[in-house]
Parts: sequence; structure tokens; C-alpha cells
Amino acid sequence: MLRDWSAFHDLARAFAEGPVCLRIAGLTGAARALAVAELLQTPPRPALVLVPSVTDAHRWTQDLKFFGAPALEFPEREPRLWRGGRQREADAERALVCRRLAAGAPVVVVATPAALDAEVREPADFAAQTLRLAVGDSLDRELLLEAFERAGYERVDTVVEVGQWSLRGGIVDVFSPSHASPARLEFFGDEIESIRLFDPTSQRSSELLDELLVLPLAQNGAGRGRLLDYLPAGAPVVVDVPSVLDTVTDAAPERGPLREQLTGRRLVELALVAETSSAAAGPTPGAVECTLDTHAVPQFGGRFNRLQGELERWRAEGFRVRLVAADERQAEHLRQILREHGLEALPAAQLEGDEPLAVLVGECSAGFAIPALGVIVLSEAEVFGARRRSLRQPKYQRGAALTAFTDLQIGDIVVHEDHGLGRYLGLRTMTIGDREGDFLLLEYAEDNRLYLPVERLDLISKYLGADVGGARLDRLGGASWQRVKESVRAALRQMAEELLKLYAERAVAEGHAFSPDTPWQREFEAAFRFEETPDQLRAIEEVKRDMESDRPMDRLVAGDVGYGKTEVALRAAFKAIADGSQVAVLVPTTVLAQQHWATFADRFSAFPARVELLSRFRSPKEQKAVVEGLRRGTVDVVIGTHRLLSKDVAFKNLGLLIVDEEHRFGVAHKERMKRLRASVDVLALTATPIPRTLYMSLSGVRDMSVIETPPLDRLPVETFVRRFNKAVIREALERELERGGQVFFVHNRVQSLPSVTRFVQELVPDARVIAAHGQMKERELEATMVRFVTGQADVLVSTAIVESGLDIPASNTIVVNRADRFGLAQLYQLRGRVGRERQQAYAYLLVPADGRVDEQAQRRLRALQELTELGSGFKLALRDLEIRGAGNLLGAEQHGHIAAVGYDLYSKLLAEAVRELRGEPTAAAVEPVISVAAEGFLPDDYVPEVNQRLALYKRLAGAATDAEVAELRAELLDRFGPLPEHAERLLDIVRLRVAARALGVEKLEAGDGAALVTFAPATPLPPARLVRAIQASRGRLRMKREFTVEAAVARGEWPRVRDSLLRLLEELGRP
Repeated sequence: MLRDWSAFHDLARAFAEGPVCLRIAGLTGAARALAVAELLQTPPRPALVLVPSVTDAHRWTQDLKFFGAPALEFPEREPRLWRGGRQREADAERALVCRRLAAGAPVVVVATPAALDAEVREPADFAAQTLRLAVGDSLDRELLLEAFERAGYERVDTVVEVGQWSLRGGIVDVFSPSHASPARLEFFGDEIESIRLFDPTSQRSSELLDELLVLPLAQNGAGRGRLLDYLPAGAPVVVDVPSVLDTVTDAAPERGPLREQLTGRRLVELALVAETSSAAAGPTPGAVECTLDTHAVPQFGGRFNRLQGELERWRAEGFRVRLVAADERQAEHLRQILREHGLEALPAAQLEGDEPLAVLVGECSAGFAIPALGVIVLSEAEVFGARRRSLRQPKYQRGAALTAFTDLQIGDIVVHEDHGLGRYLGLRTMTIGDREGDFLLLEYAEDNRLYLPVERLDLISKYLGADVGGARLDRLGGASWQRVKESVRAALRQMAEELLKLYAERAVAEGHAFSPDTPWQREFEAAFRFEETPDQLRAIEEVKRDMESDRPMDRLVAGDVGYGKTEVALRAAFKAIADGSQVAVLVPTTVLAQQHWATFADRFSAFPARVELLSRFRSPKEQKAVVEGLRRGTVDVVIGTHRLLSKDVAFKNLGLLIVDEEHRFGVAHKERMKRLRASVDVLALTATPIPRTLYMSLSGVRDMSVIETPPLDRLPVETFVRRFNKAVIREALERELERGGQVFFVHNRVQSLPSVTRFVQELVPDARVIAAHGQMKERELEATMVRFVTGQADVLVSTAIVESGLDIPASNTIVVNRADRFGLAQLYQLRGRVGRERQQAYAYLLVPADGRVDEQAQRRLRALQELTELGSGFKLALRDLEIRGAGNLLGAEQHGHIAAVGYDLYSKLLAEAVRELRGEPTAAAVEPVISVAAEGFLPDDYVPEVNQRLALYKRLAGAATDAEVAELRAELLDRFGPLPEHAERLLDIVRLRVAARALGVEKLEAGDGAALVTFAPATPLPPARLVRAIQASRGRLRMKREFTVEAAVARGEWPRVRDSLLRLLEELGRP
């Protein structure tokens, strides 16, 4: 694009002549990356771009890629406190950059000064430890496994993250940085038979490879190399901000400033103004300077009328204008909005072209104008104001180890549907009669033991009740368990009835049907700063559909902390206002009201809507004015605490009520809300994860939208549990403050808060430290919070009031003192306060210095440390929140019932109650007993890990169709290799059980050429059909006794017997 520009020609010629230092002045916005990209592509060559911070590195990498340069980011080293976890991803990204440079690829590497000190292997060692594996290679597997160890890979049971490997029989899984997903090597003897990529979550193969490159990762002590060792001597170093050259890195102060480290290399310095430099020494003497005249572009901040005027002026002056949108969806939005303003923008694939106005898809950080070429580029930052951040896909896929039974440990309490609470003592392979099989050993009260065959795994689930420690084991055969089950069933029926009644009343009530989306709605939505996740889009669609229907909406949107529920509410609110209605947003705390008010006011600023706040933070005079505005209809949106529910608050035309964290309001407030609910649309939001099972159980009783997908560029919060220690706290604070962030320090005792604040101030004397707690005067608390939210303070020392919903993107470190005193849900919510930006966030959970922590607290802290993945609120739900979640959703009295029967059984009973009340059939499912002369189980040398075996048994027990059994067979073959005979027979028995279950068969026995088929009294098979089958069988079938049919079947080898039994069941089921 710049080739037609004479000034760029002069620059390219000067660059080709190769001066030691070249200075380029006058570049603004993304034009800096454009000039660098074009300069380095003629001819293509490797280069290094040095930038001041990680944020700049993200921006530069994205811009260079947009302008067609092969850019890679080289991550910084992790802090000293790192222990395991995701740092392997950074190691992997660094290894990939080293590999590309070592192979001579013309890549542009973007790095910060700190990244230049990150440890990598020395080039010779890197080359020696790189493994190239191809299909058909013969190699000693033991030597291969040793090579993995030397290359810095970690051995695990199941490969779910980069840098891991595992071995199962003839199958080796390894996750190398050379691919975004892990690879599976299948051996036949010592020969590699196949190499396949697989999905780390489902563990299923996805794509065949001919060869695999296993790159070595840096290990402690093995990383004496640096990035500059890999960069060819003649490769240019582009310096974004010359003052970076004065940097002395903390990790290696002995190396001196960067300028000295780069002595002898070609530098290309970028400056805004000619003959100036931000470096301490000023412009480099003897540098060749070229000026490229580019201009900044105006900011429109979502004001499309102004944008329309400017676009028309630019086009009249002969400029070609290019607007850049992050994705196809946003590009379509933008074209639609321009069309509504009388401008037709064409879709374009690149910046060049003669179209006067076009929209491109890509990531561009900031716009610019090049008058000499008659080109103007506008990014979303200028068009919509705040820059829209797209989802930054992680470079490597991350799997989660299979859940369900995966976390069943020996000693855990389990619930058996018929026998109640027992203790799991492990998996045993036993011989019963002449057959071998796997059994779960369960212990009950009075030392009774139950051996449960694995095919009946569907009867048990892990106990997720209130206090696992206090759970009492039931007696085998005792009556108390049946009584408990019945009382829970009755309570559930009553609750489901109430919910259904409410649902039915709303179904016939007359509500306001809102109009379809207006052009303004599109403008409002396009200004959202993030890319929407699929779940979020679905929730938005469902809410809009409800609002456009003529019955009152009552929808609950559940999603983890920071998953974008507020955006769903904002769009619903805008829709209501555009239709002339008022919107009330009800929140549980004053601080949260303040924050929501700031968010709403910001998003509505480009539109003629009045957003007001009604809470104790406002003076009586201000409150009176807002109440008056609501009555007269001059206030469009009001955000408030329960003050909104006061008697004096009346609305002129309330159309939508949004309730945030409904479960935190008292009974009286809920009654008042209920009265409002009858006539207006209600949208409730909750961050308490609603478990999938509960969601399914309630479908058709409550309208719910669940947002389960995390925003992709959110990194998981790294969680450390540490003893109280000055050095640890100082390091945590200093590291966050160095990168320009803010810190939450939570200390939940008001009395000692001042002394803790002094302690923090002494640790970081230069920081601006402020304190906040719930007993402060309203105005004082508001002023403190606002100072922190607006970045006028660095550290907020506070009680747990920060737990609820505060969203401060700049704060990426939280320190929780005496974390052992907090509940799991509370800790999870606190941790959710950080990690909203793409920076890595850290949570330090401090326990007493002497390390004394009781058993319960240890368990809570351990759970939180394990569950660092995003969306783990849903997993955490299975530890502690499911009980709370159900309690919040269904009312507090349900807590006791869940504690009594355990969560899974509770969900089953609830689903039954709902089905029964809706008049759907709830016939008890028949579980057939299959008694045949074949042994079926998964041998432990085939699936070595007990929890994996249990998970597979659980899924086999739940298989309901032949297709599911075939799918499981394919998975076993893929993950563990060819099936041994016992595993084949297990699948055969499961197929027989599936066929028998469909006919309502209680028992199938076969041996010596005969089979007995016993039907359950509630079998769906009509007697007439059975009679016809017997008559047509010519004596092969006969009635032995009521509900039992005797049949002649094949003898001999098991496959013949199996096929004969399957044919028999098919014959009985044939219409």
C-alpha cells in the first residue's frame, strides 16, 4: 500500500543501505505497524520489535498481523512465586518462537525488555533435544519416554495441557507447542503406526498427521539461553519508544541498559516528531532520519451523525475511507448503521482498492490518515469510543480432566438410590462363581458392606450435601432412608406446584409487547467493547423474544462472575427505553448501585436517555428530584438499592425491572417485587452458577438463560495459598503496582483495619493506600470507592464489601488475609473481582503465619486452588455452590432437602415431580439384569487409572442407545488402543442391556442353548404382540410363567450366543 508513496521509497532505500541506526518520524496510530510491516516484507526477513509493556506487545502483534506480517509475541518470564499451572503455555510460546527463528523463518518477534531476559534453552541444546517423529519410524519406547523427560515434559494420567505426556499400553499422548492441540502416537511393537491430533477435553482424535515435532521446553536450570541468541546478527531491531533502550531489567541488572546489549545490531527507532527522542541521551548521533507524514483521526464515540458528516466531507475531498471491524458480525452491524445514515459501505478484503468507502474485517488498534496517499483508516476505537476487545483465543487448547466420577476419592460419601448414604472404599476386581468382574465396595452403618457391580453405577452418585463431614451412614435394609426420600419427594411436589402455578398465571397475564429492534438499538449494541460469546448472544435473543411477546417476561440469566450478564441487561434496558418505557435496576448494595450507574450512564451517553441513581449515597434533595422525575416520566433509567421499593417511589410508565442478585433481598422486598412482577417484564441476574442438572430439572417451570462460556481472552486467576509473610505480600503488591495495576487487600475485621492499612503503607511507601468498610458513613464510603474505581488510589484495604459485583478492570491482584475464615463461595466471589482484563491476575490467600488451619478450611482452600479454570464457578458449584445455588433459586427451605438426599438424587426427584405435575408419564425405568456366560470388565492394564475406569463405567451404565455404545467403543479404541476380550464382552453386555431396557425386560438369562426373558409388569410391550411372536416362532418361544418367555438360542462361542440373543430381543420388539 505504501509502495506508491515517494517518502516511503526514500525510507526503503535508506533501510536497504543498512545504516546502524535509522529513525522514522511522523508515524501515528496503527500506521507505525503498517510502515514496519511493509519495510520488513521487502524482502521478507526476521526482526525484533521492542515495546515498553505487555499491552503494547499485544497491540503491536495484532496490528502487524492485520497488515500481513508474520508476527509472534514472545511472552515475559513469570514471577518467582509461580508454582505449576499455566506457565507452561508461556514456555511453549517461547519454544515456538525459538523454533521459527532457528529454522530461518522471516518472523517478526514482538517483545518487552523483560521478555528478553526470559530463559530459553541454548540454541545447540534446543536443536539436540528437538524430536521429529514420523509414521513408520521404529524407535525404542523407553528411550522416547526418557527424551520427553529431558525435553522438560511432565508425566500425567491424562494429557490436558501443553507440556504434558502420558502412556497407556501401546499409546503415547504428548502435547508439543508445535500444534494447538495434543498428539496421540499409536505404536505397533516399536513402530509408530499412526499420529493423530486430539481434543484435550473430549480426548477424541480429530486429525491425522504424517509427522510430529516435539519441541523442548525450558526447565529450571536448563534455560541459559536468551531470545537474542536466536535472532540473526543482521536482523533489524525496531524500537517503538526509544526510552526503552535505557531500561535496565530487574532480572539481570549486571547486563546494563538495553542499548549496550544491542550494540552492533541495526536499530530502527520510531519517533512522533522529527529530530527528537524519548531516550535519555536524545537522538542517536549519526542516525539516518526519514519522515513519513501521517495524521491522527478524530474520535466519534458512537455519535454517528457526526461520523456521517465527516465521511461525506472526506469523500468530497477525494479520500478513500476504510473502516475496520473486529469480525464479520460487527462489520455487518457497521454497514447496516451506515446504510441507515444514507451511506453505502462495500465489504473489502484489503486496504488497497478504489472504493471510496469500505468496511474491512480485522484487528486494528487505532486509526490514521495518510494525506499523501488520500487514505483514511478508522478503527472501532474511533467509531465507537472505547476500543472493542475481541476474544483472544488461547494459543493452545486446554482440556479439563473428565468430571463426574473423576473426583471420587476413597473415603468419599456416596448416595445409593435404594440404600442411602454409604462410604466409597475403592474398586475391586472379584470372581463370583466362575465369572470375574469389577465391583465398587461401599461401607454402610454397623460395618455392613455392599459390593455394587459396575453396571449398576447409575444408582449411585457422589454425595454433594451440606456438611460432608457430618453426614451419617445409613443402615443397609433400614427404613429411615425410604422415609427421608418420601418427605423430600412430597416437599418437592409442593414446590413444583407453586412454581407451575406462578408460571401458569403469567402465561395468561396481559403484558406489554415491545417493538422489534430499532436502528438505534443496532448502534447501541455495536458499541459493546467485547466480542459477545455464543451463550451471551443466545441469552440476549431469548430476552428480546420474551420482551416482544405480549405476556410479562420473568427470565433468570445465570452466569459466572464477569461473564457479561450486565450487557444482557443493558440491551434489554435500551430496548425498553426505545419503546418509551422506564427501566428500574434493583441491586443489593449501594457500592454496586454506584458502579452500575457509572456503566449505564457511560453506555447511554451517546443517546438522549436520562440515567439516575437512587440510593443512600444521594442527598435527600437529590433523591426527591429523582423520585419526582420518575413520577413525571423524565427519568428513563433508575438504578437503586431497596430504596427503589419504598412506598413513595411511583413510575409514570415502568416497562422493565432488572434485579441483580435477587437472592440477597429480604422477604418483604421480594413481596413488593412480586406485586410489580404481575404486570411488568422482569429480568433477574445471578452470578451463583446454576448447575446444568438443576437447569434441566426446572425447564418449563422457570425461564432461564445460562451463560457458561467464559470470554476467551480472560486468563484464569492464578491462586496461591501462602502463610502470612511480609516478603510475599510486598512482592505481590510491588509486582502489580509496577505494571500500573491496582490491588485489593481484603481484611475482614473492622477493628484492626487501620493497623493493617498502616502495615500495607509501610510495605509500599510510594503507593496511594486507602481503606473502606461497611460501617463508614455513606458519603465517605462512596468517595473512597469512587477514588479507587477511577484510579486515584493504588491499594484498597477493605472488608469483604468488595465481594459483590464490583468491576474494576485495572485491579488484577487480590490479597485475602485470614482466607481460612471465609466460605468457599465467598472466596470464589472475591477472586472474581480480579482478572477482568487480558492481564494475568493473581489471588493470594493468606493463612496464619504458624500455618494452623482446620480441616474444613484446608479443604475449601484446596478446592479453590484446584479450580482455577474459567467458569469453574460451575465446577465449584459441585463442591459448595450447588447447594447454595439451589437454595437461592428455589428458596432456603430446600437446603435441608438437598442435605438429606444429596444433590444428584435431589435433581432426579425434582425432575420427576415436575414431569408428574405436567401430566407427562413418569414410569420407573427398568434396569435389566443380564446373566450370561461371559465376563465383561475393563482390565486395569488397559485403563490403568481408577477414576478414568469409573468414569467410563458410569457412562456405559448410562448408555441408552446402540449409537451411544458404538460411540463409547470408538472412544476406547481411540484413547486406549485395540480392545482386549474382556472389554469387548463388556460392550456386548451393555448392548444387550440397551435392547432389553427398551422392551421393559427385568432379567435376561442365557446358557446351554436356552434363554429366559422376564418382563417387568409395566413393560411397554403389548401382550397381543408377544402372543403373535410366540405363534410365529414355530415352537422356539414359549411362555414359561407369567411375564417370562423361554427361547431356544445358539450354543457355542460367545459371538454366536450374543448375536442370537440380540436377534431374539429384536424379534420380541418387532411390531
